[in-house]
Amino acid sequence: MGAITCGQIARYLPMYGWHPVVLTIKEEYFEEGHLNREGDATPHAHTDTIVRTSMLPHPLDIYRWFKSNSLVKNVSSADKQPAKEAIVNTHTSNGWSRFRDLILAVLSIPDIYTGWLIPAVINGLRTIRQTNTWAIFSSAPYFTPHLVGYTISQLTGLPWMAHFRDPWITGRVPEYAIDGFSFRVNRKLERMTVERANAVVCVTEEHAALMRSAYPQMPASKFTAVMNGFDGAEWEELAEAFARNTQIYDDRPRKFRIAYAGTIYLGRDPTPLFCALRALIDAGEMRKEDLAIELMGRCETVGRNQSISSFISEAGLDGCVQRVGTLDHSETLRRLSQSDLLLLLAEIWTIQIPGKTYEYLKTGRPILALTHEGALANLLRQTGGGWVVDPQDQAGIISALRECYQSWKQGLPGRAPDPVIVESFDRRRTTRRIAELLDSFTK
Repeated sequence: MGAITCGQIARYLPMYGWHPVVLTIKEEYFEEGHLNREGDATPHAHTDTIVRTSMLPHPLDIYRWFKSNSLVKNVSSADKQPAKEAIVNTHTSNGWSRFRDLILAVLSIPDIYTGWLIPAVINGLRTIRQTNTWAIFSSAPYFTPHLVGYTISQLTGLPWMAHFRDPWITGRVPEYAIDGFSFRVNRKLERMTVERANAVVCVTEEHAALMRSAYPQMPASKFTAVMNGFDGAEWEELAEAFARNTQIYDDRPRKFRIAYAGTIYLGRDPTPLFCALRALIDAGEMRKEDLAIELMGRCETVGRNQSISSFISEAGLDGCVQRVGTLDHSETLRRLSQSDLLLLLAEIWTIQIPGKTYEYLKTGRPILALTHEGALANLLRQTGGGWVVDPQDQAGIISALRECYQSWKQGLPGRAPDPVIVESFDRRRTTRRIAELLDSFTK
């Protein structure tokens, strides 16, 4: 989603007089998890100026190389684990454990991509001289790009916009807090970013408000919320494809289709949905043969690496759930548009809104969001078209599913978001605000 966000912003900045120069890594450094089923990279930035750099090896990469070449002795047999996990599983003594955790914490400040910092700064400075750049824009997470933006801004004096798609320290989810040393260093880095940047752009007003409170010495106007959105042009192209290929897209058996797109991680848990569906089936209010659940993305495990298949079996939904893996973005949008209910999982988030939410809203399909009160709940209540239910509220989940299923059986459209509000999240509109901010500090 981060690549999609940045690619869409780059696509529409030229509408407002800005030509983006994208600084990123070479394709050889892309991780397998960031590629789609065909092995393609994340979306094109829609600009003819892309500067790709090398990346220095991270210490954990060096450890993994030594281990793969049998130069590290007495390690566990799980040689295919990522380096961090391999280190964690190598020793068990309490003394070593504390030392190991400290080392891992230091090596992960602010993330494991610090090997990009030096190549990015060198190539960034060269590119600025060649392109007569007027401003710098960095987007995170990961947060190494903010260190790149900070350094280049310091060396060149160019104005800099720091874009926070998720919190760094201020507003960080408590369940994923980091140790004291890492917290202090990352807080310092966040403060350096905030103090140096000409504008700090968050993607929810809730996060922007927290940043203003955390840095009262800074002008409140420095912190701005520019909501995420969807690519309106992409959806127009998709609609044209639908019109040309109606027969292809309508040939699946009629089922009550529930769709989820994305990775199941960071506390996201679909099992309350499975349990609610089982309860409706057992009560005779839903026919199992009517049900089709489609999980798109990396949806193999739940919680502490427990197989999602076991939860599906426990709920008696074998044969109803299809895990299709990572799909092309346009194919994902097509499948979402053909579903009868879209599932959103944001159980522990209160100041963040999953990027997919805006594409969910664009489909016009009903949405079931399992989340607590916060930014996502506020957005969905504003737009309408769905249910906001606490993940622990089993009765509420059952009620939402019952209502949606009954509408489907009767051939009724069901709940739908307000299209006028939804259109305000078109990237062609939201990018205008980013361009206005760039204009304001380059005049």
